[in-house]
Amino acid sequence: MQASIILYIYIERAHSFPLSLRVGVAHNSASLQVGELYLDNNLLTEFTLTGLQQNEHLHVLHLTGNQLTQFDGAQFDNLYSLNLSDNPVSRLALKHEQGIRTLVLDNTALTELELSGFNRLNYLSINNTQIANITIPATVDKLYASDTNITELNLPDGLSHADIYFRGNQLNSLSSADNIGYIRLYLRDTEISEQVNELLQNSFRDKITAYRCSEGGYICTVIN
Repeated sequence: MQASIILYIYIERAHSFPLSLRVGVAHNSASLQVGELYLDNNLLTEFTLTGLQQNEHLHVLHLTGNQLTQFDGAQFDNLYSLNLSDNPVSRLALKHEQGIRTLVLDNTALTELELSGFNRLNYLSINNTQIANITIPATVDKLYASDTNITELNLPDGLSHADIYFRGNQLNSLSSADNIGYIRLYLRDTEISEQVNELLQNSFRDKITAYRCSEGGYICTVIN
């Protein structure tokens, strides 16, 4: 039986234009599989993996701190964790069939994000982006959406035990399905409308609890 070699590759601050990566094995009795790939802070302007597009073992990909303006993640069938933070990415292609669980897009140039069908997503971070609308998957338990253009939040049916960090924004509208529970909403430096305040005041705390926290989050005050 042919053995598989699972590789975990870290290359940081190589500062090569373009970065060239070639990995091989010494004999043909093992198949090469890349499991995790970290290419942070390498000034990359383009990213492709020649010959590895169908690598079913590539589950974790970190490309933070580069110069990527677009990313096509549709070539990876089993990508569970993707980090594109601190890139000027304005175009992003993903497949919901991939089963992505962690998606980090902080400090990118994205203005929209389509998440329909992403029913395995647990962790989403879009801090400091120009994204104006978001459909929250019911599977999310951590959402970071501070300093964005989002002004409306809809808490979907089935959302439970989720922390939503929505700081430095303007929240004009808040709606929720009946079947939600134990949602913690953190609103430091966020202005809320009368509609939002009324919904929070009328919401049972086993449904939604809203907080205003101090800098650093050490002291939090419940506002409903």
